[in-house]
Amino acid sequence: IPYCSFGIVATQEVSIISPKHFVAERIATDGTNVIAAGQWKEDVSPGFVNRFVFCTMNVTNPARPDVAGMIVSSGPAFFGLAIRSNIAYVCNNNIGLNIYDVSNNYAPIQIGNYNTPGFTRDVILVGNLAYIADITSLQIINISNPMSPSFVGSVPISSIQSVAIYNNVAYCCGDRLYAVDVANPASPTILSSIAAPNPSGSLAAIKILSGIAYIAGGVGGVYSIDVNNPTNMVVLDILPEVSNGSANNIQVSYKRAYVANNALGLWWIDTTDPTNMALISVWNGT
Repeated sequence: IPYCSFGIVATQEVSIISPKHFVAERIATDGTNVIAAGQWKEDVSPGFVNRFVFCTMNVTNPARPDVAGMIVSSGPAFFGLAIRSNIAYVCNNNIGLNIYDVSNNYAPIQIGNYNTPGFTRDVILVGNLAYIADITSLQIINISNPMSPSFVGSVPISSIQSVAIYNNVAYCCGDRLYAVDVANPASPTILSSIAAPNPSGSLAAIKILSGIAYIAGGVGGVYSIDVNNPTNMVVLDILPEVSNGSANNIQVSYKRAYVANNALGLWWIDTTDPTNMALISVWNGT
């Protein structure tokens, strides 16, 4: 399954070291370092052994990226990732947010952890703050000292999977799309919410560009929503799914959106007119 995050795309098998291989499911970069989360599979007779891992990548040869360093989860899977100044922030489900020093690409070291009340799924960094989607709530923590992150504020949001920040407002994909005022991060306040534009879909992942939120909506397709007024969000368009696929993740850039689809690969979408999005092409990793 390909996933798209922070402008980098990982096809299903990023690195193959027979009889072992790494299946990358999330990937992030700060322009220098590349980190990934997924599954490490070993061919141990009579079948494969799977381990959830967080990896630093060697991309010296972009045509053949390889695993440099690896952290094996004590149990649960890794999810959302963020990285800045050689520090990686990794969502580790019920263990919380793990923090790693990756200045030595071949030997990442855990230097901190913040265990949220729920199950961490996504993290966004803004200044000295990390905004965490943890299924039950939006958690805001201070990461000025990554070895000792501290609580700042939170607000309950049911089923929150993803978060994006725009103009001091956190847009949270949960059972609905919530707009949360975080101008005072110690006291976040819900301003408004709207249901998923396609009732058969979900709200899996969100990115915002120039006041337009682009959302991967699972089997519901891809949504564009005007969030310039957070108290009155307006649905602009729905690009429906085809062939029983599911839009799981999304990245946006100027006039383009890139959507990871679990059945069809990577969608390349023209967003020149967000009220009339158009599918340009599909890449299935071959």
